[in-house]
Amino acid sequence: MEKSYSEYLKKEYPSDTAKGYLYDVRGFERFLRQRYDDENSVLENAAAADVIAYMNWLSASNNSEAMINRMLSSLRNYYDYLQDLGVINNSPVKNVKSLKVSTENKQPLLIDECRKLLESIDGRNSLRDQLIILMNINCCLTASELASIRTADITDECLIIRDNDKNERMIPLDDALKSILRRFLSDERIRTRKFLFSGNDEPMPLRTIQLIVTNRLKKSGIYRKGMSTVTLKLTGAYILKKYCSVGNETLSTVYGINKPENIIVSRDEFPVGENINKNPLVKLAGQE
Repeated sequence: MEKSYSEYLKKEYPSDTAKGYLYDVRGFERFLRQRYDDENSVLENAAAADVIAYMNWLSASNNSEAMINRMLSSLRNYYDYLQDLGVINNSPVKNVKSLKVSTENKQPLLIDECRKLLESIDGRNSLRDQLIILMNINCCLTASELASIRTADITDECLIIRDNDKNERMIPLDDALKSILRRFLSDERIRTRKFLFSGNDEPMPLRTIQLIVTNRLKKSGIYRKGMSTVTLKLTGAYILKKYCSVGNETLSTVYGINKPENIIVSRDEFPVGENINKNPLVKLAGQE
C-alpha cells in the first residue's frame, strides 16, 4: 500500500507535502510494529485506541500539540485514502479529536538560551545545523523557506527569498552568517547544489528541517514543549527589534514578520543597515 499511497500523494500534493504525509505514516507504522511485535498489516488493522496511544506516546516524548495534530492530519489523509479504495471499512482516526494547542512557550528565547543552543551543536552535521539554526533566527525564516533556499540565491551581502507568487525579499546577512556560509560553501559538492540544504534536485523535506531544529533544541537542554522553528523565528524578530533597532515596517517587508507591532521592546526604531551586526548572536556564533 505504501507504493500506491506514495504515487497518489505525488499526483495530488506538492512534493514537500507528499513527503511529509508519508514520513508521518511511517512513524505511526514503526510505533505499531513495536506495539504488536511486527504483526503484518499493522496499518490496515489499526484501531482508534492505537491512534490515541500513539498521540499519548508523542505527547510523553515532549512533542507539541501542534506537531501531534499535524501527525493526526497525516494519518487522517492516509486512512481516508484506504477507505476510498475499499481496503478498510472505517477510519480509526474518524472520531479522534485534535488536541487543543497551548499558547505557552510562544515567547522568544533569551540570549543565554541562544548561547546554549549554539554551543551545543556538534557532530557530523554541526556546520549545516548551525547554519540552519542561525538562518532560522537571524533571517527570521520559516521551515519551508529554509528548506527551499537555493545556492544561486545567496550573494555576498544578502539572501534572496521567493514566495509562491515569485515575489522577492532580500534579507541582509550579518557577519556571523557570512562567515558560516563561506565555510559551508567551501565544499565544492555543496557549492554546486541546487538547494543549500539538500544534495538532491529537490528541497530538503520540511519535516527534516523541523526535526533538526527540535532535536538541537532538546540536546541543548533548553527545549520546552511547544518550541519549534516558529520560536526561533520569533526570537530573531525580537533580537532585530531590540538590539539592531529594526523597525516594524522592515520586519514586515524584509523579514516577513506578521504583526511586528506585537513585538514590544523599549527601543527607538531605525532602519536596518549597519545595525545588523549589533545582533549579539553575531559574536556568539563565532567568525573566521
